[in-house]
Amino acid sequence: MNITKRLFPYTRPWDHILDSVHYNKIFHPNLCHVCKKTREVVNLITCNRCFFISYCSEDHKNLHFLQHREICTAIEKYLKDNPEYLTHRFSQEEWLEVHDDFYQSVKQNLGRELERYEEQMFIFTRLCFICYQQTRLYSCKKCLSIDYCLEHKEEFEQRHE
Repeated sequence: MNITKRLFPYTRPWDHILDSVHYNKIFHPNLCHVCKKTREVVNLITCNRCFFISYCSEDHKNLHFLQHREICTAIEKYLKDNPEYLTHRFSQEEWLEVHDDFYQSVKQNLGRELERYEEQMFIFTRLCFICYQQTRLYSCKKCLSIDYCLEHKEEFEQRHE
C-alpha cells in the first residue's frame, strides 16, 4: 500500500508539488511539512523559532520559510512572553485554557484568519499524552500520532496498547 496516495491524495503531477503551494496544506506534527516523510523514516528537525512544524532537511525548512514566516513570528512572540509554555507540565484543564490563550494571542498578532494548516498546528500540537509537556518527546511507533515524554513512557505504553 502506498500511504502517500492513500492518506494524502494529490491530483496534480508529483513533479509539480515543489512549484506549488499545495504541498503544505496538511499539517501533522510527526511528518515533514513539505514531503510528508515520517519520523520513522528520517530524523525530523523542528522549526527552531516556533517549534511546531517539522522538516526532513534544512532544504525543506528553507523552501517553506516564506509561507511559514508570518505565523512563526506570531508564535515566537507568544513563546518569548510565555517561556514556560513548551516545558511546563499541565493538567488537561490547565493546558486547554493556556493553549486557547496561546491560539487567540497568535490569531490577534496575525490580524487575520488562520489558514487551515495553521489551525491544524494548534489542533494537533505535539505534546506528551500524559503531562502535556511539549519538549523532549518521542512518538508512538505504531500510530505516529501520539507523543510522550521519557518520564511517562511506561504509563503511555500501558494506556496506549
